Amino acid sequence: MVDLLTSYPDFPDRLDDFEERAAILEFDAHLSRAKAERIAWADVFGTDTPMETIR
Repeated sequence: MVDLLTSYPDFPDRLDDFEERAAILEFDAHLSRAKAERIAWADVFGTDTPMETIR
């Protein structure tokens, strides 16, 4: 988790972007929340999963 926070100095802003993107995908694209979050994470952080970023 520390690596995640230090890798992105703008982490709070990116987290807001992630949550907004996931909500849009969930409701507008009719995706499950889990799928919307996976896509949003990749869009905002450029990785497939949060765990990939932490390692």
